[in-house]
Amino acid sequence: MLKTFGIILVFSAFVFGGFYFSKKELAALKSIKRAEQFLYNIILCVQNEHMTVVDIFKAAEKSGDAATKAFLNNIDMNHLEDAPKAAEISGFSANKTVTEVLCEVFFVLGRYSAEEQIKEISFCRKKLLQLYEKNKDTSENKAKLCIYIGFFCGISVAVMLI
Repeated sequence: MLKTFGIILVFSAFVFGGFYFSKKELAALKSIKRAEQFLYNIILCVQNEHMTVVDIFKAAEKSGDAATKAFLNNIDMNHLEDAPKAAEISGFSANKTVTEVLCEVFFVLGRYSAEEQIKEISFCRKKLLQLYEKNKDTSENKAKLCIYIGFFCGISVAVMLI
């Protein structure tokens, strides 16, 4: 009875470990998509409403997820160059390319005409979409592999313990 419980516990630990690493891999992909959606919201605000930067961030905060809200709450409006640090702290994105793109966007935001801002932010958004498409298959395959490895390692260890 106790041995069976131990085997089930070990098997479960490996399976949950596989799911944990799978989720972590997919979270990196999700952060790219989150940033792309954030840029899309900025484009809509600039294009349709001609809002100030503060108003744009408030609108993006309302339509964003928890990580986006945390990111926007951590940004200092006077020091937008610190956005990469705020992105990592808040869990918005730890991807270096994403944070570089955000820096490009924040450099342009509110400094040029609406058309120029839209053009530059659209270009940055296309970069993120390309990054997402480039990493999508790889990340999904790694996530599946993590689950399979966790499951089969759990079975292997359980068999060894029997």
